[in-house]
Amino acid sequence: MRFPNAFKGVSKLFAAEILKLIAAGLIVAGGIATLFGSAGVIYEVSEGAELTEQLVAANISPVPVVVGFVLVGAAMILFIIAYIMNLVGLGQASRDEENFRNAFIVSIIVLIISVATAIITGTNVAAGMGGNISQLARTIAEIIVMVSVIMGVQNLARYLGDSGEEVLGNRIITTIMVSLIVSAAASFISIFFNNSVMYTIDGILGIISGIAMIVAYISYIVFLGRAKRILREGQ
Repeated sequence: MRFPNAFKGVSKLFAAEILKLIAAGLIVAGGIATLFGSAGVIYEVSEGAELTEQLVAANISPVPVVVGFVLVGAAMILFIIAYIMNLVGLGQASRDEENFRNAFIVSIIVLIISVATAIITGTNVAAGMGGNISQLARTIAEIIVMVSVIMGVQNLARYLGDSGEEVLGNRIITTIMVSLIVSAAASFISIFFNNSVMYTIDGILGIISGIAMIVAYISYIVFLGRAKRILREGQ
């Protein structure tokens, strides 16, 4: 194996993304369970009943709500484990390729931004604007990490004579760029135009951007899975 460190690192990156998907599924399941437990309250309110503490206490089913909190708690733990695995994986892979080192550094920056976001949004002072700016910075940093990982794998795959990863990597990067451009256009419209037609266009562009990012993310996971195989088999 020519790049044992990269193989171990990319394997951890792939496993971390799988954990993130599982965590996301647990959050959805937890939300559904909580909603199911509160279904009685929702029904009463929809029938015109006044929302009171007594109504809430009488209609919330405790078991689904507890299950929902447990699932969400488990999801948070998985997200933390996945983040640590990402850092460890990037650190290992960086011994074989420079782009992984760049991704590692930016990942640390993402952590700092995340902490700053939690502090800013946890206060009333400038929470709206400050939180939005921090969220935007974190999103950009996460995309830089993804692109750096892709470029690192492409360089190693090119050295091993596998052109498939380079093609797929370029497609993912293109999809990410399209999503960013569309998202920027949607933000421009929402800021500078104020009418129902533009709001509709803004919503459509937002959906397109979201779909593009989902496609890019799924492709990224496939990309990591293929990279893991290529690095394992590369001699």
